[in-house]
Amino acid sequence: MDEIILLDRELFQFLNSLHSEFFDTVMYWVSYKFTWIPLYGLLIFALIKNYKKKSLYIIGAIIVLITVTDQGCNLFKHNLKRPRPCQELANLNPQARTLEGYHCSKYGFFSAHAANTFAVAVFMTSLLLPFYKKIGWFLYTWAIITSYSRIYLGVHYPLDVLCGIIFGALVARIILKGLGAIPTFSRV
Repeated sequence: MDEIILLDRELFQFLNSLHSEFFDTVMYWVSYKFTWIPLYGLLIFALIKNYKKKSLYIIGAIIVLITVTDQGCNLFKHNLKRPRPCQELANLNPQARTLEGYHCSKYGFFSAHAANTFAVAVFMTSLLLPFYKKIGWFLYTWAIITSYSRIYLGVHYPLDVLCGIIFGALVARIILKGLGAIPTFSRV
């Protein structure tokens, strides 16, 4: 396990050291949760347009999805208590850094940003792909960039992000299966 953590730290130090002023600004806004409100609005609109009355069930499922992924991450963070890289900068190489003034809470395993964005990407792609053939490309690209931004900003190790991605995707698949079990969603 120590070897995995060492590799994780080394990969973090490499990925985090690839920074510039331009991308400092871009990644800050990519990671900022309110940046994506217009995207969420468009996705909800697409659901309502294509699923009509069924969209109420789907929106309820989305609320459950985000609650489970977000609170699941918090449960892991506060029980495993793995410090975020921004809490350990003194122990990392000089190129490792976080943006000045960027919020750095104590624990980071695993990334709620990664879990939430991948949960939404998996869930919405599954539901909207029949109507919008390229939606998966867009949503998965968004989720990958958002997940990477957490490493770039110095608040998560790569393993935090990877585990968040896996957790979010699994929760989305489970909730999609649950929706498929409802008779009105036999096509989902």
